[in-house]
Amino acid sequence: MNIAVVAFVSLVYATSFIDGTYGSGMAMPTATDKNLLKKEYCEPGAAYKLFGYDCSDMGLVDVPQNLRSSVKILDLSINRIRELKKTSFKRYSDIKLLYLFDNKIKNIEEGTFAHLTNLEAIDLSSNTLVTISIELFELPRLRNLYYSDNPLSQDRIEADLKHLEKPIAAPLQKLFMAECSLTSILDFGILPDLVHLNISFNVLNEITPQQFSPFCNLRTVTIQNSTKLNPCTCKSLQAYFDRRLIFLNHTFDCQTPHEEEVYCSESVNATVDSDEYNKCLVRVEEKIREEKSREMWLRISIGLGVFFAIFIFVLYYFHRRNAQRTKQLEKQSTKLRHIHQTQNGNVEVLLTK
Repeated sequence: MNIAVVAFVSLVYATSFIDGTYGSGMAMPTATDKNLLKKEYCEPGAAYKLFGYDCSDMGLVDVPQNLRSSVKILDLSINRIRELKKTSFKRYSDIKLLYLFDNKIKNIEEGTFAHLTNLEAIDLSSNTLVTISIELFELPRLRNLYYSDNPLSQDRIEADLKHLEKPIAAPLQKLFMAECSLTSILDFGILPDLVHLNISFNVLNEITPQQFSPFCNLRTVTIQNSTKLNPCTCKSLQAYFDRRLIFLNHTFDCQTPHEEEVYCSESVNATVDSDEYNKCLVRVEEKIREEKSREMWLRISIGLGVFFAIFIFVLYYFHRRNAQRTKQLEKQSTKLRHIHQTQNGNVEVLLTK
């Protein structure tokens, strides 16, 4: 197996990352797999018409700046990068998939991701980050955010989230925050596009059904953890997920004393959605209308473009036809003048005779 093939296989895997299949069972490439062929330089490759570089497991301490600026997939996983600067990806503004998992990243300078307006998925898992870069939520195309296995500080991240403009611009569909030392679900505001949420292995001291209300399109929740929830909270959550048709990947570990049935008088009322749910639904309808409006204007633009193209073609056709007719008439007129001049010359000769 040559190095180019290895790079291609890695990039093929990368495209599954954008669809979220990695989060639903696909195993991440391990350091052992990568060590089969040690790379001395970033290997170029392509997957599904996306050009990229495999720079994983190279002992890098910084983002290389000698790659083609048109790169769409950049795999910098399993390296020793400690800090990301605002110049790190400045020349790679076309990146769609960005792997940064399993590094030693502790600090992300403000402005690092601001110009990555084409970014659709990023993996910052398994680093030493204590907060989330707020500018990620401002990216207009970011759909998948992987942030698991980072020692986040609940107080620090909640303080940073207060500066987050809501509703966020990023159309997040998948959010992975497993094993992040969270004690409660973070307040991102309404996330109308969120479909999958992974908050496993966090010691969630405070969890209620209403915390899921801002995610009105939620379909799957992975919440496997060591938290011992009281029976009534468990019942409320299970009833809430059942009502919302949200699939729960793992069951809760509910504390039921002596395995007895516990009566919870407020379990039904506790499953009622908060006002954020209705706000989320309104935003969904607005996005649908915006999308329909864009489609309508696109069709109108295409229709007008086709009309003007046909109109210009018709004008050109008649112009060419008129030009040809004019040319033919000029030829006929020249011929008639020639005949007329010849006949007049003959008459003069006869009169002279």
